[in-house]
Amino acid sequence: MSNPTITEEYRAHFTDLQPDEPEALRLFRKAGLKTFGKLGLPASSREEWRYNKLTALRDRAFRPANGSPAEPSPEQIADLLLPEMETQRLVFIDGRHSPTLSRIGELPPGATVTNLTGHIAALGELPAGLNSLADHEHDPFTNLNSMFLGDGLYLDLAAGVAIEQPIHLLFLSSGDEYLASPRNLINAAEGSRAVIIESYASLNDSAAFTNVITEVDCAPGADIVHYKLQRENGATQHIGQSLVRQAENSRYKSVEIVFGGDMTRRFLKLDLLGENAECEVNALYLARGEQVHDLRTRITHAVPNCATRELYKGIVDEKAHGIFDGLVYVARDAQVTDAHQTNRNLLLSQDARVNSMPRLEIYADDVKCSHGSTTGQLEEEQIFYLRSRGLAPDAARALLTFAFAGEIIDTIELAPLRQRLSSELLRRLPQGELIEETL
Repeated sequence: MSNPTITEEYRAHFTDLQPDEPEALRLFRKAGLKTFGKLGLPASSREEWRYNKLTALRDRAFRPANGSPAEPSPEQIADLLLPEMETQRLVFIDGRHSPTLSRIGELPPGATVTNLTGHIAALGELPAGLNSLADHEHDPFTNLNSMFLGDGLYLDLAAGVAIEQPIHLLFLSSGDEYLASPRNLINAAEGSRAVIIESYASLNDSAAFTNVITEVDCAPGADIVHYKLQRENGATQHIGQSLVRQAENSRYKSVEIVFGGDMTRRFLKLDLLGENAECEVNALYLARGEQVHDLRTRITHAVPNCATRELYKGIVDEKAHGIFDGLVYVARDAQVTDAHQTNRNLLLSQDARVNSMPRLEIYADDVKCSHGSTTGQLEEEQIFYLRSRGLAPDAARALLTFAFAGEIIDTIELAPLRQRLSSELLRRLPQGELIEETL
């Protein structure tokens, strides 16, 4: 069962908050409080949570950041700001917007890029679409996010509008045992286009809890590319949701990279509701020490003639634990569906563990669907081949591991971001320095 003491502590933290904000947002928070009070934190006995390491979340209630957090200088976080790329940028510290570190340049007519709570304050009411995709009836972390909603992106694109520069969202954790509750809302009208980089990092080694929700609504013909980078410290608990709705002829591409955190659970839900919608979802996680990385997807094909390509890969070392749980659901009317789901995992030690659960649930009869999963270690024949070409054993293993991960890194269309993540991956891989200079 959930720890009732922790639930009450979160309720007490909520009482301590006295935000000066629109009435609509206060009512939104109170609705989250009411439902969270009923649900509490999930119990390990529930099937969808039994593999997770929730000890840190059950031991204490993290404190929502209140007031204005201390800000680093731009020089202190220069590398995290992606200086090699021209981007529109919004920076958040402990879930709260930092105007001094953010930079929004000239935008095309019909494009709005701003922080969510600032937009709500200007509007005086909640924007259309907020909470329309989130499971606010059954999911405790959705309601916890609503209770302590900090800030995040508000992106609204009018019909036919394209933002050429990527929009970089940088979420930083700065405090000890702080709860950050970012919320991002993306409304992409017909034929609009944008690239979003959603990045998470830590400013120190303190324990933190990031609980984030991103809602994306793709109108007919919209094209959204969404990169998500989780590189927080090893004491962070991270629960993140990306919830996407696609209309006809829309395209959504997701690439997720998970390196950091103590326990990370990332959930991607896609509803393909219009004909000829396409989605491509790729992910790579690297787990070591005693990290737990849990990546879950739910993709629903509700109408005919839609396509899905899904490839999730994990590299697990030492005593770490990787989890993949993916479901592709094809409704009775979703004829001519083309959906393929693959999960591949590489174990680098005898103590590493992976639970892989790819699934198809198909009710239509004219479909092309497949799913598969492989988990294993590096093949000795491949290592022998590279050794015969002059590589030392450790370098051969590092090169093969890097090649395994490279299939996901190569799906990143932004060359500077792709190169940066390739270099970072090498620094994190065992013996990666042995091959870094040769690439």
